[in-house]
Amino acid sequence: MHRSNIVWTAALCLTLALPHATANGGTEDATQLLRLMPVDFPVTVVVLDFEKLDKSVSSVTKRLKPGSTEPGMLAELKSELGVIAEWTDFSRPIGLAGRTLQSDKDGVLWLRAPDFSTKVKNIETATQEEGVWQIPFGEAKNVFVKVRGDYIIVAKSREMLTKAAGDGKTLADELKPRLDLLHNRDALIHVNIEPVRQTALGGIANFAQMAPMLAMMAGPQGGDPAAITGFFTTVAEAGKKYIEQLAYVDLAIAVSDQAGDLAVATGYKAGPIKNYLAKQKPAGLPAFADIPEQAYVLAVSSHTPGDEFPFVDYFCEQMMNATVPAPATGEGESQSEANQAGALKDAIRAAQELYRGFDGFNVVMAMSPGGMQALGDYSAKEPDKLLELIKGYMVKVNPFMHQFGITYELLGPKKVGDVQVEQFAMKVDPTQPGAEVAKVMYGANPRFALGITGGRLRYCVGSDEHVERTFTAKAAKPFTSNRYVQDAIATLPAKRNIVALIDLATAFSAFAPLLKMPELGPIPPGPPVAIAVSLVGDPARVDIHIPWRAIERVMQATAPEEPM
Repeated sequence: MHRSNIVWTAALCLTLALPHATANGGTEDATQLLRLMPVDFPVTVVVLDFEKLDKSVSSVTKRLKPGSTEPGMLAELKSELGVIAEWTDFSRPIGLAGRTLQSDKDGVLWLRAPDFSTKVKNIETATQEEGVWQIPFGEAKNVFVKVRGDYIIVAKSREMLTKAAGDGKTLADELKPRLDLLHNRDALIHVNIEPVRQTALGGIANFAQMAPMLAMMAGPQGGDPAAITGFFTTVAEAGKKYIEQLAYVDLAIAVSDQAGDLAVATGYKAGPIKNYLAKQKPAGLPAFADIPEQAYVLAVSSHTPGDEFPFVDYFCEQMMNATVPAPATGEGESQSEANQAGALKDAIRAAQELYRGFDGFNVVMAMSPGGMQALGDYSAKEPDKLLELIKGYMVKVNPFMHQFGITYELLGPKKVGDVQVEQFAMKVDPTQPGAEVAKVMYGANPRFALGITGGRLRYCVGSDEHVERTFTAKAAKPFTSNRYVQDAIATLPAKRNIVALIDLATAFSAFAPLLKMPELGPIPPGPPVAIAVSLVGDPARVDIHIPWRAIERVMQATAPEEPM
């Protein structure tokens, strides 16, 4: 304890480890510990088997950083605990907590140390008063210890020990409805929002006050001041509403020598968010159905019906209310600014109506030497109506794309195979600040094409050849036949609404030109990072699966002498 706060050293290591599920015992041992830990600390951490977790993290560290001589987490913790570490069973659950998010001296530990009361008597300078042991301890001067069965509670101050050993609601009470989060996990971090809610709301309020200044700063770079002001004001207001309703955040972590898993579960107080989640069902459409196998940087499949998603309506309405012309800086500019604000509101209304028109979508994006290619589809109750909405949206002057100088020209219908396809030519104004980025992203003369096939509205972005293939070629294999895609999806919970796959090495290579880096050349396929979002009930969850091979591939892509 004398070198750094135990809680934050361990919690930071756990968080940075970015933890695949590993087999450990049931939750019975953990429940015994949870009954001892109060719920009212801002952050509490439970590690189910520190010895096993430490071995897994060390293995991953050596894999990704060969030759590393950094001490493991357990060695660091033991050196801080001194003689108490010799009496502690680190293969059983331990707990950590701190009084504040910025705490550097108020750490508390719950450790399984059987027969502590007998062993501590061997320390001549240890004293006991009213059931509290006081032990001289290095630079910390003293630590205070209270025995609870086979567990001990260790704190740096008597005040914190009293708080940690107090009666009241425990983590066992709080986590009882969702103890499944501990299944096959190595650690759980519980964030109690109530003690930090006002601090978070204060930070959001300060951010909101900066919106006009951000808009003024963006003006010279080609950004629309009305759009930027409205956007940041809306983000701040939405963030405020979110924090007001957020009750807790749980992060369940697992680490193996092959992958890491992180589940982020969030719960909410009574209000619109909780009401929405209670009505939702898992995706009723299979992910990436009818999408052909192909290379990709990003693949997303979503089933969140727009007409049942009130937060888009809320966000769009807030954007329209917050969108006001920025103060004119010269004669005759007031009307121009008002026109820009009016165009932005029209674009927001169109986007709102568009989102209400579809139930879900698939999209697979890839980067080629000629620029980005995308293929996807929308599921909709009325695909014909959705197609018309998209056509109208595309040809409007869109302030969101203004700074990139992007506009779309309707080329009219064209029969491609058996499908009637609407095509748009993307135009890039070279005088706009973001034009160079747009050219690198989309290449020369990109096309956006839409057509109804198989009862879904299919679309693609890319060259004329890509459009032709999209609407005429028969897929030899589905996207989900790829073994890396199959393996990635299999790691995610079955109850989900959104799936996203990211091939990090391919993405790194694709965006190298934007980062002013040398082109890395073709990158073979590999395991992606997989993400699932569940909006069903309480808690809502985001699950992230990170194969360490995906990280290695990024490192190898930047070191061409290493084989992929």
